[in-house]
Amino acid sequence: MRKISIISVITLCLLLAVSMVSMAVNPTPDNPVVMRISYNAPETLNTEVVQWEQEHGLAFIFKNLVESGTDGAVKVELYPNAQLGDNKASVEMVMNGSIQGCVETGVLAGFYPEFEVINIPYLFKSPEIAWYVFDNSEYWTNLKEDMREKTGLRLLAMGQNGVRHFSHSDKFIKSPADLKGQKMRVMQSPVFVRMMKAFDANPVPMAFSELYTSLQTGVVDGQENPVSVIAVNNLNEVQNYLTLDGHLWSEDGFVINDDFYNSLPEEIQIVMIQAARQAEVVNRGIETIHSSGPGLEKLKDEGMNIYVPTMEEKTAFAEIAQPPVVEYLQDKIGEETVAGMLEAVSNAEEALGY
Repeated sequence: MRKISIISVITLCLLLAVSMVSMAVNPTPDNPVVMRISYNAPETLNTEVVQWEQEHGLAFIFKNLVESGTDGAVKVELYPNAQLGDNKASVEMVMNGSIQGCVETGVLAGFYPEFEVINIPYLFKSPEIAWYVFDNSEYWTNLKEDMREKTGLRLLAMGQNGVRHFSHSDKFIKSPADLKGQKMRVMQSPVFVRMMKAFDANPVPMAFSELYTSLQTGVVDGQENPVSVIAVNNLNEVQNYLTLDGHLWSEDGFVINDDFYNSLPEEIQIVMIQAARQAEVVNRGIETIHSSGPGLEKLKDEGMNIYVPTMEEKTAFAEIAQPPVVEYLQDKIGEETVAGMLEAVSNAEEALGY
């Protein structure tokens, strides 16, 4: 993960100072309130169909809808490419009010442990089920409210970073046995480590910035990431085989500072909620296109071998990976929290006809 540079630190100090004087109770086009949003991703990708990166798509749509919907009373400034810091640093800045919002991936559980419940392996049979849970379930509404009360983070949108799949340098991962003894890079998360250990693999937690070189030099045999991440970062240059098992769904969580939100007039709050909902839909659509269209085609065209497991094969993975992770999460965040998510997923499957 990149460290915040001296320039970034100076920038943050200036942003914090400006924030303290720009929190207008009744912002107007002549005296707008400024909202600063940080995210790791670049603005564009090198694809022929959709050039936006999905995090940027979410932030850009939100910016334009809020600025137009408030007639310029809110000015939204975007800071892509981790200009202000990585995911963790961005969330910390939102919490302390030095910036007003960020689009994060995979770090909210470090601030609110219950968020880890979305990382139960093979929890969602499809992205549609995940979206239904996040958009419609009382369980998720209550969890967001609990997070807001405990952290001061208001989750405005649950975008999609992608569905994670296994890749390997030498073989397809068609069964749990194919992972035995393999050195697999994982995110620095206890849940990811437990999942890999359940398969008798050797999990190697490491920062994403180290991944390409580690694959290239054989420090690890394989890894797991969404198709869009593999394609954009050219991991197919150092990985020959991709198995589309979809073991985890990962978020682009758009969080804002709750005190900032509560300082705004109700009519502006409504504009923000509506804008975030539309931006969330755009984000999910962009990521879906990247993962099912240009991303996959890029990998195929450049020689990566791709395998789609059967439902029976996915079930074999799930039966091994889920129990130890569920047990761990029950101890960490409570049986009720875990049971609530499993019930919400079951209700979503029923509603969607799965």
